[in-house]
Amino acid sequence: MNHELKSKVLPIAKRVREWTERKAERAKYNHHNLCGWCAISAAQLFRELRRENILAELHYVSGHCFVVVDDHIVDVTATQFKKFEHVEINILHHKEAQEYWYYETETTFDTPTKLREHQIKRNWPKREICYTR
Repeated sequence: MNHELKSKVLPIAKRVREWTERKAERAKYNHHNLCGWCAISAAQLFRELRRENILAELHYVSGHCFVVVDDHIVDVTATQFKKFEHVEINILHHKEAQEYWYYETETTFDTPTKLREHQIKRNWPKREICYTR
């Protein structure tokens, strides 16, 4: 990701991370590591990036969701994984990310609605299903 794009993506990701932390704290649900908030925050990040005309995709793998921008994973809930427990915004090139199972994409979605439908079919816990707006 070039510097110009990263300088646009990073503040949006930070804002979404803070938004997710506030929601998690109010819900009293994993507000320290944000486990269970990946789909909700990925959908929000996707919407905010798209509002800024930044091309993004929603990605899913075995119970984890994240966003990809310009061949880079952007994950605001990576703190749920031991390797990234101190990294609030994880941005990795997809080649770097290949060594972690939670970034081995199984499915991509072009809207939060499609991700939500997938989650419902897979019987995700209701409080972890993404919002559509």
